[in-house]
Amino acid sequence: MRLARRRSRDIAIAREHRWPRVVPIASLPKAGGTWLAELLAEVPGYACRPYRDADGCTFEHDICAGVFESLPSDRLSVIKLHTRPLPENVALFERLGLKAVVLHRDLRDQCVSRMYHVLADPHHRHHALYTELPAPHALSHSIGLTLDEYVPWVAGWRELTERSDRFLGLRYEDLRAAPAETLARILGFFEIDLPAGTPEAIVDRVRTRTRFSLSPRTLATGATARRGVVGDWRSHFGPQHVAQFHAGMREFSGVSASAAAAGTPRSRSGPPRSAPRSRA
Repeated sequence: MRLARRRSRDIAIAREHRWPRVVPIASLPKAGGTWLAELLAEVPGYACRPYRDADGCTFEHDICAGVFESLPSDRLSVIKLHTRPLPENVALFERLGLKAVVLHRDLRDQCVSRMYHVLADPHHRHHALYTELPAPHALSHSIGLTLDEYVPWVAGWRELTERSDRFLGLRYEDLRAAPAETLARILGFFEIDLPAGTPEAIVDRVRTRTRFSLSPRTLATGATARRGVVGDWRSHFGPQHVAQFHAGMREFSGVSASAAAAGTPRSRSGPPRSAPRSRA
């Protein structure tokens, strides 16, 4: 009965407002995408709805029309993706007239967060490796994978968000520092008008549900947050990790040290490389 009332309410809101039928979030793993999706799902009428992917395109970090077609046409949806900034993916957003928010974080923090996520997930492809390696070596592996796969993703999306008003680029650090203000900016981007004070109320509601305690047990229940601390890498990187990260970033030119640390460089040779199709 409760679900039926929720469904009827959501349908009524979708009919009443000319809000986007779907709000896509493109983010890298461990970059705050789940938190942002929960915030947006608190907007009246919206929900993080499951989608069908018969072609397996999202597993490859791509997107296809079938994903959007599988969402209910009479309700409003939030979906979290890891879509790569490839021309065919961008073209689909343009053809369907969709906007998207693109979220990334300091890649040094992401290296640390990824390592702990792998250690907590017994099904991850690198779990056995990381449990056998000393922690500094596991972190070094995580840094190497981040440099190879995540930097091109961030670089490609950064270029697109700078030249297209269809994509809004956001940093996790800004969301963490000012969640209500950042949420209000996102809502304005999607032209979702809400009463004053609503973003603050949404942030407060989600904050009471967020647990920063990632473990195998909490991961099995759907939790993904470990600490979410900005600058946590300073407590984990040794001199060898700092050298490894900066050596990898030197492959990209025209970037200040601060921009490189934030993982927002441009490729040195033409269009940004696309990330490999493997899962992180």
